[in-house]
Amino acid sequence: MKVKAYYLKFNAPVMDLPRAPSLFGHLAWATLWGGGKKELEGLLRSFENNPPPFLLTSAFPVAQRGEDRLPLLPRPKVPPYMEEDTRKRKALKKIRYITFDLFYEVARNGDGILAQSIDGQNFKIEKGALVPRGFTLPLTTEERIRVGITRTTGTHAPGVLFTDRATRLNEAVVYVRFFSENYGAPWFLNTLKAVGRYGFGGKKSIGYGSFEVEDGGEMKLLEAENANAYTLLSPALPPDGKGWYSLEPYWGRLGEHFALTANPFKRFYLRAVEGSTFRSLPGGALLDVTPEPAPEPGVSIREYLFPFTLGVRV
Repeated sequence: MKVKAYYLKFNAPVMDLPRAPSLFGHLAWATLWGGGKKELEGLLRSFENNPPPFLLTSAFPVAQRGEDRLPLLPRPKVPPYMEEDTRKRKALKKIRYITFDLFYEVARNGDGILAQSIDGQNFKIEKGALVPRGFTLPLTTEERIRVGITRTTGTHAPGVLFTDRATRLNEAVVYVRFFSENYGAPWFLNTLKAVGRYGFGGKKSIGYGSFEVEDGGEMKLLEAENANAYTLLSPALPPDGKGWYSLEPYWGRLGEHFALTANPFKRFYLRAVEGSTFRSLPGGALLDVTPEPAPEPGVSIREYLFPFTLGVRV
């Protein structure tokens, strides 16, 4: 599958690694700020088409060795490999990200290759990723103690302290598959750069989430031959039928000034996470998650849930 890669080079900590629904929301806000309401409405209407203008993955970390970079993918959830060694079973549970080559092997032949790689001389597990020796994953969690602020006065709240936890990483990579020239690669790159200037996620007001964008060019994501299942590279609504997956409840906070309304949270829904694998292809939707009451009269909140999948054989 041919895709475009975009590297996000972070200048500051970020509250969470960007995931496809949240990243699309930021692209929508940037469209509104840059082109107004009509531009945003045009973007949203275009996703009523089949196929949509583009499919977007979540952002995945990038391992590094000097100037060399090694983009990673989520580990596919496939029928479990029956490992008898307790040490290996525990090690396998820690692996969240793997290299392209290992993803392709798992997609064709199952999890056994990961168990073999753990004891080999060529790989190591670092911060939840199985990477070649010599590579590091510059990803850490940091904590900052901050004072509480009284919203009405803008001054500190006496005696109120709290801890922020944020992720610090050098780079992450996002993959996009384009189907329309109207919202093609030039539009996406310019809009993503605007998101980087504004900042991604929470705490933008104190400098979190800013990044620069590097166009990584075209590349190919390999799929298993004669695939009979689909592995998610972005969250999606779980389909009916058999699968190997993890689900998460989600009721994320509304963006920008809507976060200050009486009910600042989206309506609850359940979604499958990256790496989940299903026998049938999950459907796509701009899901209506408008809270009650709506943040403003006539406003509806949509959540991007168009699945980006790679074929695997199980």
